[in-house]
Amino acid sequence: MATVSGTFTAVGQSAVLDVVSLGEDITISLSGGATATVELQREKVPYSGAWAPIRTYFGDVETSFRQERKNERYRFNVTSYTTGTVTYS
Repeated sequence: MATVSGTFTAVGQSAVLDVVSLGEDITISLSGGATATVELQREKVPYSGAWAPIRTYFGDVETSFRQERKNERYRFNVTSYTTGTVTYS
C-alpha cells in the first residue's frame, strides 16, 4: 500500500492517498504535540473534488481502521492551527 507523509505548520491539506483494494487497513499517525485540529477526509465520489470529514483529531494519535469500499481517496485537512508542527503518516 502507498503511504502519504509530511508535516503541517499551518492550515492546509495533505497529498491524497489512493486506496484501490477493498478491506485494506489504514493506519493513522499524528505526532509532534502541535495545537491543531486535523480532519481525516474521504472524497465523496472518487475524483469529484468533494471531500467529507470522517474523523477529527485534536492531538497526537496512533490508530487504524479497515476500508469498507474499493477505490477510496483519503487526505488530512488541518482546519485550525495555533502552534507547533503536525507530523502525519
